[in-house]
Amino acid sequence: MTSLDFTADPIPSLNTIGHSFGALEARDSTDVQPLGYACLRVEGEDAAVFLQGQMTAEIATQTVGQCRVTALCNPKGRVIASMDIARFSDNIFALILANRLLEAVKTTLSRYIMRSKVNITPWPDQSLVCLVHIEQAPAVGTCELDEAGSFRCHPAWLPASSPDWVLSNSAADFSPPSGDSDDDLSWAHAHVLFGIAPPKPATELQHIPQMLNLDALDGISMTKGCYTGQEIIARVHHRGSVKRRLRRFVVTTAAKIEPGDVVETSSGSNAGMVVEVATDDHNHVGVLAVIKESDFASDSVLTSSGATLEHWPIPYPI
Repeated sequence: MTSLDFTADPIPSLNTIGHSFGALEARDSTDVQPLGYACLRVEGEDAAVFLQGQMTAEIATQTVGQCRVTALCNPKGRVIASMDIARFSDNIFALILANRLLEAVKTTLSRYIMRSKVNITPWPDQSLVCLVHIEQAPAVGTCELDEAGSFRCHPAWLPASSPDWVLSNSAADFSPPSGDSDDDLSWAHAHVLFGIAPPKPATELQHIPQMLNLDALDGISMTKGCYTGQEIIARVHHRGSVKRRLRRFVVTTAAKIEPGDVVETSSGSNAGMVVEVATDDHNHVGVLAVIKESDFASDSVLTSSGATLEHWPIPYPI
């Protein structure tokens, strides 16, 4: 396989640097709450209306077979979890998200069910979800479910140059054709490569969806009615500017940077927060950080934990 190099221009095709993201984490985990991604099933005749009132994205008009990015926020508009939401039928949805956030999202959503005819359960068999390379993937932004409960979703945040990559919960998809898992990459690598930043323990409830660029990924509706956190999110939108944005950087020197670390300007002022890191095959560190737009636009050198952050453009327009 081609080595992963965050400084290459362009980055090698995903098809040449790995078979899957997260599969190795899924296979190796023996924890009660494994690493990687998992899924909640939201089902019932009121499922669409219920989710419309909780998620940031437009759900009511989401068609069967469509998947999109969304987030669940607290009443202050802070992101509890970002996720992909897939609609498999009129009354069945899947919420695909970081596994460690599964219980928190289930608990939060359950508080609002009241008399709604909705059931929220872990996807049958507690299946884990990985991002895998397959043949004949569904079209971008679509999803499919088979009778056995296995699904494949092609998230819209994947670049057009990667048409054969899908989110899958099928164990058969996780296994490389050679049976060798050395080419598996972590979810952190996927986050850095694609510019997505689900909350980590050190970054939970720190950011509104626009700060994580969910508006740029069509994960926020500014036209639908009320949902939890909507007032704050809409206020930021109608003011016409987002003061902090998710940006991507690379560090080419030895560095120990972790989510939650502070990003500083050359004068030592706080410019933002690191939200994700991953290391490539050449010991370069890819960094996602939420940065003040005023500091990002200035000529100030940005650093974290003493290491200089070199701007690496996010892979979609903001």
